[in-house]
Amino acid sequence: MLLVWALLPLIVALESVNAVEVFLLRDVLGASAFQFGLGEAAAGTGAVVGAFGAGAVHGTRRRILVIVICLSLLPVAQIGQGLAPDFLVFLALGSIVGLTLGLSNALVFTLLLSILADTLRARVLAFVGGASRAMGLIALLLGGTLNATVGPRGAYVVAGVAGLVAVAVAAVRLRPHLRAGAPP
Repeated sequence: MLLVWALLPLIVALESVNAVEVFLLRDVLGASAFQFGLGEAAAGTGAVVGAFGAGAVHGTRRRILVIVICLSLLPVAQIGQGLAPDFLVFLALGSIVGLTLGLSNALVFTLLLSILADTLRARVLAFVGGASRAMGLIALLLGGTLNATVGPRGAYVVAGVAGLVAVAVAAVRLRPHLRAGAPP
């Protein structure tokens, strides 16, 4: 459960740009509605590929390592999207965001299912689903506020930096458990 609690702030940081994406694409990068859809399709395709790729990652330690790598790349890609000089760079980075999200989400759930006792699985998975959706709602509010105060590019950069901080804090909190060989 520590793993889940450690990741909740990251969800807020990552999802806050959902309220900003259309403004970055339309107003800053001059993208059309078709290009916006193409960006969503690229991220979605990346997520599917990432989820399938999770099947190739075996063992608790390796899964955690890949999760940490993916969750470290996500905010960096988000910062890159905020600084993207054109739509194609944004699109490429969106594919990376989708891939790392798909991979990390699949691995988090695989990890949870493999370490939880049968009697706890339903409760923990319900908590994870509810908590992540609640964080998504908070993220929309924060993303809209960021957009109004620092603009779309600034919102992406601030969200990315906050995501890096959240990953660093989560890694520090999880490290003792990994050293001891205990599930997080």
